[in-house]
Amino acid sequence: PTYLADILRRCARGEREYCHVADTDARMPSWVLYSLHDGVRIVTNELPVALGGVGWRVSVGALCLADWVLRHADLFEGRSVLELGSGLGVTGIAAAHAGAARVCLTDALPELVGNLERVIESNAPIQPAASGTPCVLECSLLDFWDGPEGVQRCASHRTMEEHLLSRQGAESSVATLPASQRFDVVLAAECCYERYHASMLVRTIARRLLKPNARAYVLQAVREKRPMQRGGMLAEVVSSARTEGLSLKLTAPRSGAEAPKCIVFSSTGPVAEIDEWAERVGGSGLVMLEFA
Repeated sequence: PTYLADILRRCARGEREYCHVADTDARMPSWVLYSLHDGVRIVTNELPVALGGVGWRVSVGALCLADWVLRHADLFEGRSVLELGSGLGVTGIAAAHAGAARVCLTDALPELVGNLERVIESNAPIQPAASGTPCVLECSLLDFWDGPEGVQRCASHRTMEEHLLSRQGAESSVATLPASQRFDVVLAAECCYERYHASMLVRTIARRLLKPNARAYVLQAVREKRPMQRGGMLAEVVSSARTEGLSLKLTAPRSGAEAPKCIVFSSTGPVAEIDEWAERVGGSGLVMLEFA
């Protein structure tokens, strides 16, 4: 396909892309069982990469966020939860096990949403002991790579998901999540593969939070050496959060037994400790972003 040739040309020129080695043959989907915190078991249905893009299998970030959700069940008990870029839905289903009253799994690719329906059927009903009431599990189509920025950027440079979306979306009959629906909690794990995705993700979070007490928790991989420099992924996240009127808490792990490094950015005012933060989070690793 043309887009694969374009990726190879860019790699040959030394351009840094989000790439991963994957099984691209026509194998049948495979069911995988994940055992998580407190004995929770979640079944997923992995897809060929040609159908699911990077959502074809469960990412490390999704498993880490799912484990975090189960360890912080008090944040989810009785709440409505939206997961963005669900992929195979592990994080959202973990929220159901944590006691959420309603969980909506979403993705931009119709094939993934259809697969999420099968994953929900395989894991339901989920009835946490704390609530005694089964969680309402559902899935819908939701694309946060839309709007003027996405259209302009994708005209010349598109990720695998954006190419798959253009091919799958034309004939899709999958229901889209209504714009009016808001949630108590929004979750996302490793949804940003390009810098320009950051502003779109933050904008979608702001539009979907049921204010004033709602929260969003995003686990994002940091692959840049100085992500807080102008044009960096996290710099774009901070700027977009302020544009949308959201406060932001960033937490990054530190080596050894040291406590994680946390910095809070208010929706207004100067950026605190920006130089120190830039030094702390460079390179590979996962960063937790909490929006309010």
